[in-house]
Amino acid sequence: MNAPKRVLVIVTRRLGDVLLATPLIRTIREAWPKTLIDVLVYKNTEGIIVNNPDIEKIITDEWITPELKDEILVIIKNPGSYVAFAIPRLSSYCGQYIRHSGWWPDHVTRLFRRGSVRFSDNLVRERINVDGNIGRFR
Repeated sequence: MNAPKRVLVIVTRRLGDVLLATPLIRTIREAWPKTLIDVLVYKNTEGIIVNNPDIEKIITDEWITPELKDEILVIIKNPGSYVAFAIPRLSSYCGQYIRHSGWWPDHVTRLFRRGSVRFSDNLVRERINVDGNIGRFR
């Protein structure tokens, strides 16, 4: 069997499931050393695998606009002195976007250089602790 160019590993919501998927990721890497491995996880579980050298890309359950995607692609090529970037998050509740009461823009750090962040130990509302400068997207 020929090795695939890219593999997507989809992991369910629980932290334990993400942790238990790491041997699978390692097995895929050993079987197909040149295959790119992407992992789809729910936000707040990516911290377990963020420093895994076998993973090419971590995809979370959040989405971005085409304009933000273009801005991210430009920044990735020339991040300057920044090691992380805060992205404006638009929250919703019951299908309605919340653009008032200080909820928009809600900048959250989502794009960062591997190895430059640590996740806090908070059980609720964990934070990303950045070792360096944080830039902001519009």
